Amino acid sequence: MMLQAYLDESVMGDNKNARVFTVAACLAPDVQWRKFNKSWRTVLKEQNLEYFHMTDYESRQGPYKKWSQNRRVAVLKSLHKIMRERISVFISVSFCLSDYESLQSDTLVGPYAFALHGCFLQINKWRQSTGATAPIEFIFETGSGHGNDIRCVCERIGASVAFADKSRYPLHAADILAFESNKETENYKIREGNPGKPFRLSASHLIKGRTEYCVHMPKRNLEKAVLNFMTWLHEDS
Repeated sequence: MMLQAYLDESVMGDNKNARVFTVAACLAPDVQWRKFNKSWRTVLKEQNLEYFHMTDYESRQGPYKKWSQNRRVAVLKSLHKIMRERISVFISVSFCLSDYESLQSDTLVGPYAFALHGCFLQINKWRQSTGATAPIEFIFETGSGHGNDIRCVCERIGASVAFADKSRYPLHAADILAFESNKETENYKIREGNPGKPFRLSASHLIKGRTEYCVHMPKRNLEKAVLNFMTWLHEDS
């Protein structure tokens, strides 16, 4: 059995000092991804969509512009249901960009590499918890602009890597998870450590009860994590 993890990132925020960066991964056995693809394709075909993009959906742009609220809710719930049924584990790492950048100096490494490494750490925790030993193929969207960071981290851990365009349905799921994880981090204002907006209904429907490997890093936790990452990155180099 082969496991496949599809990854995507999200960067959002109302101002540059509170912009949140997220990398998310959806992991499942290849047999479950085949079932996922069949169900996902059916929903998109019913809605006359080539692919699903959460940012456009949320902002009511493109093909979602004239959708009624009932249609919006029904379609997203259908996609969430498929994700919850077929994806073994949801993984994400989120933090405020300004916090990350304040901890870096001459050895500045992009936030994507740090967040990606954080996702690998969460996957290792999941492996230890479940006893899963099957090899994992990590699949990224072609042309994401993060090729150097992906190589930086994946080559160092010997990960199997592949790239696919946005027509690959599991990348849509990673996009949704990255968006929801990012918005939840923004809503809870991790920089101050104080609760903000209530739990998003869409996030609740998708990940509630399955957030064990979805990490939101306030600055007090970020400092140690960045130090450990930089030590790992430069050891034996």
